[in-house]
Amino acid sequence: MDRGMRCEVSINDVTIVEKRYALYHIIVNVIRSKEDYSEYKSERRFKDFLQLKKQLEYECSGELPYELPGRRLLWSRTANSCDPDVVEERRVKLRQFLSDLLNDSFETKWRNSSLVAQFLNLPEGWYIKSSTKSGNSFTKETIKDGTNPDDALDPSKWLVVLRESKSEFYNGAHDTRTVMKQRLVLDNLEQGLKVIEKEELVSKMECERRKQLLATFKNDLNETIQPASWNKHNNDREELLYKDYQNKFEEPKIGKGRKLGETSETSDLNNQQILQLHKDTINDQDEQLHKLHEIVQQQKNISLVLNQELEAQNELLDMFQDETQASANKLRTANRNAVKFNQGQR
Repeated sequence: MDRGMRCEVSINDVTIVEKRYALYHIIVNVIRSKEDYSEYKSERRFKDFLQLKKQLEYECSGELPYELPGRRLLWSRTANSCDPDVVEERRVKLRQFLSDLLNDSFETKWRNSSLVAQFLNLPEGWYIKSSTKSGNSFTKETIKDGTNPDDALDPSKWLVVLRESKSEFYNGAHDTRTVMKQRLVLDNLEQGLKVIEKEELVSKMECERRKQLLATFKNDLNETIQPASWNKHNNDREELLYKDYQNKFEEPKIGKGRKLGETSETSDLNNQQILQLHKDTINDQDEQLHKLHEIVQQQKNISLVLNQELEAQNELLDMFQDETQASANKLRTANRNAVKFNQGQR
């Protein structure tokens, strides 16, 4: 995080939605200087905070060191998560939780997670040090292919550079100059990823995923360059390479990296269309999960109503049992009196 940079968190407004749950309005001010500051807003429920904690602990393989307010299990109609006392307590503690999370400069893996950025609607890489790009040996002088070095150091732009490079390689002309350019881009991305990993700008799982993407791309480049080494003694090398690539890429131009797991649904799509298909699939899954969540919530509400009804029925049964016991006692007393009366008559 930049020196002097701080995050101010405020939760001043809380909305009660349909008397069912409280929605906390979060404002995060990222302040780098008097002239440089940004404001980001989001709205979250208390259970969203619990889910964030669970996801962070799973991603970072550890226990979150920041304290969340405890969840109260209250069963009566008036004492629930919408009670003013409960809402006020959670509002104060949730604000403190976010402030501790965003301003912790010692253990940065939590705030650097993309889950936090998505949760608070922060831009990816909001925490990047301003001195990283200027103080690192990876500078513009090391770039010979025209690639902006800042892009290789920016976690969000890093993937864009890789995607564009792969698209140019898989769908473009495979001459020696193009291949060598992609090798330079690949080298720049490798150096940039080392900086990103060292500065903990993304999670360890994300770093490993990006290393796998680079390894796959590097294998494809090496397989393409290999025929050139076989024919380097030939004066007509360029012509032979052209013929080799022309025969090699006669089929629809789909990169080797896409053959694994390819389906009939994706075989005729380009990279951009596959990305859009992936996004649509995720959106459909999110919508189904949302519907499932609503069903579970309805089942929970029904269970609460049934529980209250059972409690009322139990009270009625207890009263009925007491009345029955009292009637039985009266009958026994009357029976004894009748026996005494009959004996006296004799």
